[in-house]
Amino acid sequence: MATILLVDDDVSLLAALGTDLERAGYTVLRASDVDNGAQLLEPPPDLVILEVNSDGGAGWELLSYAVRRGTPVLVLTSRAREEEVVEALEAGAVDVLSKPYRTNELFARIRSRLGTPAPASSPPVSGYQPAARQLPPAEEAEMFMDHAAERELMSAPTAPVEPLAQPIEDLPLGERLRAARQSRRQSLVQVNLETKSNIAIWYLQAMEEEKFGLLPRGPLAAQMVREYAEYLGLNGAHALADFRRQHDIGPFQPLPSLGGRPEPRTLPRWLAPVAGLLVALVLLVGGLSYSAKARSNVGVLGQNIRGAFARATPTPTPTNTPLPATITPVPTLTSTPTALPTATATATDTPVPTATLSPPSPTTVPPPPPSPVPARPAPTVRRR
Repeated sequence: MATILLVDDDVSLLAALGTDLERAGYTVLRASDVDNGAQLLEPPPDLVILEVNSDGGAGWELLSYAVRRGTPVLVLTSRAREEEVVEALEAGAVDVLSKPYRTNELFARIRSRLGTPAPASSPPVSGYQPAARQLPPAEEAEMFMDHAAERELMSAPTAPVEPLAQPIEDLPLGERLRAARQSRRQSLVQVNLETKSNIAIWYLQAMEEEKFGLLPRGPLAAQMVREYAEYLGLNGAHALADFRRQHDIGPFQPLPSLGGRPEPRTLPRWLAPVAGLLVALVLLVGGLSYSAKARSNVGVLGQNIRGAFARATPTPTPTNTPLPATITPVPTLTSTPTALPTATATATDTPVPTATLSPPSPTTVPPPPPSPVPARPAPTVRRR
């Protein structure tokens, strides 16, 4: 059983890839730093899968050390620049694969170096035993090759394109693209180099596997699908319609924190009922106050109307009652008979009594003054 040493400072990727390799039948050694990886090179494994940018670029030193010991190294790099790929190959790496990588492609490159791992040993069992692993059909055979084989294939004359069968248009979009490409005997690398926009290999594989969420968002994804379908001789409009039916390609808007359009603010749901209740309460109070005021105004208006049509009553003139006048009685003269003749008595004038009136009220008309009472004549004395 082949032994593979994984060296990568990405712990999650290290665990996932190690689990996949163990399921495929390989013995896996893991190292999350370069120093630990150097220690695990003794005894030398069959293959080293190395991230050269681990520990701040210290993976390049481990690459040189492993090559000097004669251990094949497959380089994984997160920087898919041409100069870095060339530098890794010149340093002695047997193959270079950029991240993010496709698991099937990585396993195909591992099998090209180590071969198919032998199944795990099991006790002999009598009778027929089915194969532990079913070989893929001819049309699903691996399509990856090394750089030399790829250059040889590209330099060879292009094979004539076979006409597509009619039922191929009835297949799902991903299967339709894969069947059309395989009928032309082309690899994903060739399609990448021959399309007008040089569609990346991982985008081509995502379209064939119908993983449209891995495509760029927006109209660029629709353009890729249409261009790939027309390149394979398929109906581009039909393929684009299937793509839009399976995947939403609405306009992409960046997040507000990244300069995109801010999200519209929505009012809380409880605000509308509360506002309606307050408006109803205000209208109710206003209606009650208005009705009370209207009733008072109607009462005043009724009194005014009744007063306007009622018969006028005369206003009595105030009268002042005169006080009774006090009269002083007139004194009478009494004659005394004498033997001697006396002189004739003469009447003395008595002042005429005057009536004493109370002061008139300021609001009443003073009554006319009473007429004076005539004085009684003085009695005359007769002589006998």
